Amino acid sequence: MTQGDIYTCGPDDTVDSALEKLVRHRVTGLPVVDASNRVVGVVSDSDLLALHNLGRVKDDRQMFPAADETWAAFTEVKRLLAKTSGKSVRDVMTENPITVKPTADLDEAARTLLIKKIHRLPVVDEEGQLAAAAQRRRRRPDAAAAEGALAAPAAAAATMWWYIAFGIVFSVYAIDLLFLFIASLFAAVVEHFVPPISTAACRAAKKRQRLAAAKQQHSGIKARAAADVAKANGAAANGRAAAAGGKNPDLAIVVDTRSNGALPSDPVKPSGVPGADKYGHLTDLYRGEFPKVMIQLPMYNEDAHCDLIIQRCCKIMWPSHRILIQVCDDSTREAVRKKVDAAVISALEQGHNVQLVRRDNRSGFKAGAMVDGMKRVEDQGFEFVAIFDADFEPPEDFFYQTIVHMMRDDNLAFVQTRWTFTNSNSLLTWAQKVGLEFHFAVEQRARSFLGQFFNFNGTAGVWRIKAINDAGGWESDTVVEDMDLSLRVYLRGWRSLYLHDVCCPNELPSTLSAYKTQQFRWLSGPMQIVRKSFANIFFSKEIGFFSKLNCYWFFCRYFVFALVTLVALLASPIVLWLDPWVWGFPTIFFLVSANVAVVVYLYFTILSYIFLLFSVVLGYFKMWAMISGILGLKKSKSWKVTLKFAANDNNSWLRSYHKPYTLELALFAYYGAMLGMSIWTENWGLTAYNGVMSLAFLIVSFGDYFL
Repeated sequence: MTQGDIYTCGPDDTVDSALEKLVRHRVTGLPVVDASNRVVGVVSDSDLLALHNLGRVKDDRQMFPAADETWAAFTEVKRLLAKTSGKSVRDVMTENPITVKPTADLDEAARTLLIKKIHRLPVVDEEGQLAAAAQRRRRRPDAAAAEGALAAPAAAAATMWWYIAFGIVFSVYAIDLLFLFIASLFAAVVEHFVPPISTAACRAAKKRQRLAAAKQQHSGIKARAAADVAKANGAAANGRAAAAGGKNPDLAIVVDTRSNGALPSDPVKPSGVPGADKYGHLTDLYRGEFPKVMIQLPMYNEDAHCDLIIQRCCKIMWPSHRILIQVCDDSTREAVRKKVDAAVISALEQGHNVQLVRRDNRSGFKAGAMVDGMKRVEDQGFEFVAIFDADFEPPEDFFYQTIVHMMRDDNLAFVQTRWTFTNSNSLLTWAQKVGLEFHFAVEQRARSFLGQFFNFNGTAGVWRIKAINDAGGWESDTVVEDMDLSLRVYLRGWRSLYLHDVCCPNELPSTLSAYKTQQFRWLSGPMQIVRKSFANIFFSKEIGFFSKLNCYWFFCRYFVFALVTLVALLASPIVLWLDPWVWGFPTIFFLVSANVAVVVYLYFTILSYIFLLFSVVLGYFKMWAMISGILGLKKSKSWKVTLKFAANDNNSWLRSYHKPYTLELALFAYYGAMLGMSIWTENWGLTAYNGVMSLAFLIVSFGDYFL
């Protein structure tokens, strides 16, 4: 603390005299004492500046930007505060200041300065008279300090503009989410009144046609029944007249006594179209023209589903001479290869057209397997190819609902159908379901409706082989070959379509390790496309300016994950040591608008916030995946299959064991430390935030046990 010469002022002193003492003695505040040396208040440079700035307070360095040994500095500041002439210290001082006794513990005094966020603490004796002053120690201003003081406002301004840029990005992202949400609702309304070609829509139309035809047929049946009865009665009368005296004349009488007049209908003519009796409302749309289609089933050591997907695809209805099921098996485990062989042999024995394709190496991963399969049938005239991952369950009328769109629009490159989920019974899979349902029901649906770029999801869709070849075919230089090809066909002027009413159930990753494997590929892959196709988007001549902006924004959205991660990480230090209302402002639009979009779609369920927490907690891993992709690290170039288990696999938890995750444990320790600081500073709002975050990271650290 400062003893001896303690600079003070009286409550009736002028502001000018107090300001002169501040500048001359290079202090930032003065105790205000009365005639008996009792402390009645404290006045600081900020209090004096408030008179000039009408309540706007700046920090010390902004108030005295060039304070040095010359009197010119004081003269300049005094000129700026000329408006305060005649004001007294009593008008601006802080009354009833916080004080301490000379015998107070030094640590307690320092804690008071920190908690109350004050810079000075008058020391008074038992009678309340000023004895000394304690304050936060500051460096003696010198030339370097003065130069730093001049540079500090510029640095602060640059930092503030950087945060404003954060706010702009968050705001655009939030507006984009809300816009897509509104567009998806509008698309749902339009589809309700003008439904696309699908089982549900066609079935309703066909039902109306059948009712009208049934009424007309019923009237005809009644007329024919009446004529037949009259004819039979006439024949019976003639028989009795001709055979009078016979043994049993009643044997010749044939009378229809059925009250409804219904007669047996004509037999159904045999048809070569599978499911024509059940899906006639769809098969009639093709008018006997069924193009040649193929199904590609790329798989790699899919132990739980390799045989099931073959059986499911054999149930898809299409003329047998116009369909090929191609199994692209890159499996290296002998047990899996035997299961695939057995499933293919069984399908062949049942009369299905199945082809098994194996390679000597796994170059190109999934894309390489599909390219190799296409080369083997390129001269057989196939027009369309459907792709299914091993865990999907395509409906039996899948082709009937999708191919007709491709036939009606020659510029349609692919049709994407909606994913539904069979195992959303745990917290982990439920959180995944929330995000993916929002992706399909809002993002994919809206972009398809607006005619903008959206990506093929890698499975549960149909491609036009001509479009694939026009864009250069499948390429394996990224781990998201589906998104890469989708962008290339879009830049070539092809269209794409999303069908919300056609659903393909599939299995979600049920372990955290499997989920992180999938997410690493899904986040690093788009960054690889940014490196590969950034210039191609700009120079494309097939799309307009706004479509190019939409493509750029489509990939820029992924960077928002990184920004949210940084904001969540820095939230505690900002609130503890900076001004949260200034530094936290850029996140307001994101936190409000994005949450509103998600919560509205989730029908206002409180569990939606668990999904948001789950996304933030795993945002650090996603940010690392993005960095790997944008830098082209080796890990981002490897294609790892997402581990999934069949529904009847009771021992899957034994093979899903994973040691605790180091990064999540480190972040648990970080938020635990911030939790301790929040409690120590009695900031209870921040305490709740850090408590939730630390608990979430602890759970995720041992995710394969808890989730």
